[in-house]
Amino acid sequence: MKLFIYELKKNVFRVSLLILFGAFLLLDLYKLFENLKVTYRTDYNELMQTGQIDKNGIYEEFGGEITPESIQKILDYHAYMNGIISGGDYDTKNPSDEFYTGYAFSDWTDITRLEESVRDVYLYPNDILALRQRADECIEFYTGKNNYERNKNLLIKSLYYGRNIPVYDAYEEYSLYFDYEFSSLLIILMIIFAFAPTFVKEKSTGSDRIINSCRRSGAVFWAKHCTMYLFIFAAALIFSLFDLIFYGLLYGFDSAEQPLYAMADFRYTPFAVTIGGGLLLSFFGKLAAYLFVGEVVMLISTVGKNTGGCVAGSLAVIMGLILLSEHIPSCLSPINLVNLKNQISEFSAVRIFDIPVPSPIFTFALTLLITAALHILCYIRTAKKARRAAA
Repeated sequence: MKLFIYELKKNVFRVSLLILFGAFLLLDLYKLFENLKVTYRTDYNELMQTGQIDKNGIYEEFGGEITPESIQKILDYHAYMNGIISGGDYDTKNPSDEFYTGYAFSDWTDITRLEESVRDVYLYPNDILALRQRADECIEFYTGKNNYERNKNLLIKSLYYGRNIPVYDAYEEYSLYFDYEFSSLLIILMIIFAFAPTFVKEKSTGSDRIINSCRRSGAVFWAKHCTMYLFIFAAALIFSLFDLIFYGLLYGFDSAEQPLYAMADFRYTPFAVTIGGGLLLSFFGKLAAYLFVGEVVMLISTVGKNTGGCVAGSLAVIMGLILLSEHIPSCLSPINLVNLKNQISEFSAVRIFDIPVPSPIFTFALTLLITAALHILCYIRTAKKARRAAA
């Protein structure tokens, strides 16, 4: 425990890293605001010119449980706004209490999009039924001919059973959160800055020989790694909550109990979990990716000669892995786990003999295996090597 506290103070609770952590939180906040500006500028450029946007008005009034009455209410208001817009007699400069957003054109745009979205949600069970019927046809076709394709379609039929979306909501906060990656880059940079010098410092000062002579190399190894694990977990949790709270304060924290496939980006996700469950999947996926990065950095630290070289080498290797992830299958890249949308927005599987394994599960398991292998290799290069030298 004393070694762990010592490593925690030496590697984490140092002024430079704490300042960097605070600076990165501010940088993350700046990026969140910039992304929000781009979102509004892209999707609502015409509405921005008319004045302040109150996007929540339409969705709060017409969202919620989908019933024949709620659908008819949307259709009636859409027809009413069509009449106003087609007549051309509406004010684009002065807000009016007659409209939910304050402007006729804003109301017409939002109710048009809402009607399209509600229609898609209402017809979603029909789409799933058609998907399962195609799976039945494939099962019949491949039986006795291709066991893998047969098993894959049996899995599809099982995963997409009994789906229904009873409630409509906009889900902006979760959609933006799931697609946000900048904070992950900041965490990766902090991992490199904090742990690239881990083993180099001892070699440069000669303290590694003292540790080996005292036969404490194994304890030091675990203290360093536990420090890294704690830092990664804390950083992932803090930045994840920070990003989620930012979007939640703007759009609200409702609907986490709704199914993940209620969101347009996840209509055909193979995971029938709630949005809250999706948040947990996202967190653990990011955590696995960060641990992989941490082990890569620690391994580089065991072969480095100086701090600057280890930091530069770690940056080069990690950036190379990020670039490589764009050119190899998504399921083979641990880095891709930082974005839940890329992983589980639709069904895909990896063939292991004749067994179809959903790609996200395969990627997560592969990442843990690679991380464990890197951990063992790091142990061999440090603690085990030191024990052999001491003997």
